[in-house]
Amino acid sequence: MSRPRFPGCVLPENCISRIVEEQNRYDRDPERYEREREERRLQEQQEEEYQQWLAYREQGRQQEEEYV
Repeated sequence: MSRPRFPGCVLPENCISRIVEEQNRYDRDPERYEREREERRLQEQQEEEYQQWLAYREQGRQQEEEYV
């Protein structure tokens, strides 16, 4: 079954092409798509946690400098 072509859509063309690309990837191999999507989500979560840790560590260093 073909996907709709977004007639009259207000999304920019690059957004539409990304959506269509994601749909095509899912249609080819749904299990692989879901696995890769979960891997990307975990990777993004780890990166976010690392950035929070860096900010927390920097905040601790600044507080140490204030006490010295």
